[in-house]
Amino acid sequence: MTLGVYPLAWVKDTNYLIFIALGVIITVLFKKVMLRLHKVIFLLDTVGIGVYTIPGVQKSLQYGVNPFAAIILGMISAVFGGVIRDTLINEIPLIFQKEIYATACMAGAVVFVLLDFYGIKTDWNALGCVLLIIIVRLIAVKYRLSLPKIDL
Repeated sequence: MTLGVYPLAWVKDTNYLIFIALGVIITVLFKKVMLRLHKVIFLLDTVGIGVYTIPGVQKSLQYGVNPFAAIILGMISAVFGGVIRDTLINEIPLIFQKEIYATACMAGAVVFVLLDFYGIKTDWNALGCVLLIIIVRLIAVKYRLSLPKIDL
């Protein structure tokens, strides 16, 4: 939508909506099981932000967006699914908490843009940057790292 690319993928391909609906139904039916899978869900969410950041950056760059905007668009494409999820379940979205979440996405996006600028092969660059995002997030949570609070 931001890039002016129409129709949107989820509008054009009903498989997106079908899988989302199946995910919702499974989650509702197996709520107790899902609550016990907290660590697995955290890991999948972490992989998800890595996997969504880099394609967001790549697509932005393909449509001629400047590198700084591409970094922001990649980060937004990754974290806003979690914002919607957390809002729907009446929790404070992770992006608004002290955890390093969007920052990990931004770090991976910055590295991707820099390596792309220097001609690093896209497949290796993308894989490495997805792994960077995952590792940064896992380390930040394991060691309770967060950005400093700024008092105004």
